[in-house]
Amino acid sequence: MAASGDVLSAISKVTSNLSPENISAALMIINIFQRKEEALSWKEKAGLNFSDFDIDGQISLFNICFELEKWGKALEYAKQLDSFEYRDNPALLNVLALTYLINSVPSQLRNQVRNQIPFRISPFEFSSDSSSLEYRKKAIDIFKQCSISADNYKNLAVANIAMDYSLWIELGDQEQSNRAKQVLENDMEAGGDLALRRFPLAMQFQLDVDLIKIETELNKKTALTGGRSTELALARFAMAFMQSKPHKYIEKHRNQLFGHILKPIVHSLEIQSLIKAGEIFKAKKLLLVLEEEGMEQEMLSKLQNQITVHESQDQVALLISQYDNSLSIGDLVLLVEMLKSKNNFELLEKYAEKLYKETKAIIDAERVANTKAELRKTDELYLFLKDNKTLINHSIVLQKHYAWSLYTEGKCIPSAPCGPFRLIC
Repeated sequence: MAASGDVLSAISKVTSNLSPENISAALMIINIFQRKEEALSWKEKAGLNFSDFDIDGQISLFNICFELEKWGKALEYAKQLDSFEYRDNPALLNVLALTYLINSVPSQLRNQVRNQIPFRISPFEFSSDSSSLEYRKKAIDIFKQCSISADNYKNLAVANIAMDYSLWIELGDQEQSNRAKQVLENDMEAGGDLALRRFPLAMQFQLDVDLIKIETELNKKTALTGGRSTELALARFAMAFMQSKPHKYIEKHRNQLFGHILKPIVHSLEIQSLIKAGEIFKAKKLLLVLEEEGMEQEMLSKLQNQITVHESQDQVALLISQYDNSLSIGDLVLLVEMLKSKNNFELLEKYAEKLYKETKAIIDAERVANTKAELRKTDELYLFLKDNKTLINHSIVLQKHYAWSLYTEGKCIPSAPCGPFRLIC
């Protein structure tokens, strides 16, 4: 019925018996043959609770929320589930863990963590407020449950992905990062498939690894398998970042990379590398090819901006204008990094504070504190840290700044029996 266009009749027939299975089937019919918005609207109008759906229906509700970016609604659903009760269902555990993870990162970055671990050469901007810290701890535990459950069903791909997610989150957690780095170091020393799979994480968290050993293993596995795996492509892309001229490495391994990684991601690194090498003509030529191939205008504009910024006589002004127009975290990060590289601390203070307000990440709070200390604004440093006290216990950098700001503000005295400073008020 639904396939022929009579969706209402199909729903009416399915819901003649209001079992969890039939209610879930009705939701899926609306989701497939109408719109995701209609599916959620139907649930609300029908006065249905999350618990009225079976497991497949609940998974569908989570995925609909993900597609519509209704992150808060997905979190409401997650809080109604006990992960231990569903320990034998890796699919539900996966969306449950993702829900907690997604709600622990800045809103603009949530889609980046939804489908895979973000690929980058610096740590991810996890929010560090108390709720976000709690959600990530839940995500770690549930991803581990998911990995065990998937492994029991012999689904090694899902088991590996879930375990990689849990390790990635632990690496970004101040309390768990040391233990997680030791795990990662052991994995890299072990070599083989596990080392290749974890190599992008090792690069992101700046571990000292044997690149020759990794390259040798990567070439060996590529020859044996034809290179047709996402894990090998990601390891190859990570290796590209480690080259002095990534664009030459990308040219050599283009087919393997494009088979599993989105072209815009690869081309972004390629154009950055060409710009750094001073090969602006080649970068512009590549951009024209990408335009002819139909790359989305938004990504084309971002790549063009990289070239424009390089050619500009006033790179800072151009990046400020770019950020003012987009209000994108990505553009704000570029601006902050540029200001830092130029030691423009006056402007860096302003935009670092904007970045911290967007991300609530410890790494960005540390940047604000470092900048205020550099500018000798100890009164403002004290007030900033006082307003963000919950972060101090999670960062040695912030602890040092807080101790110094307390001392200079006359709120502590040196030589305390419990540490370098003791509060006097």
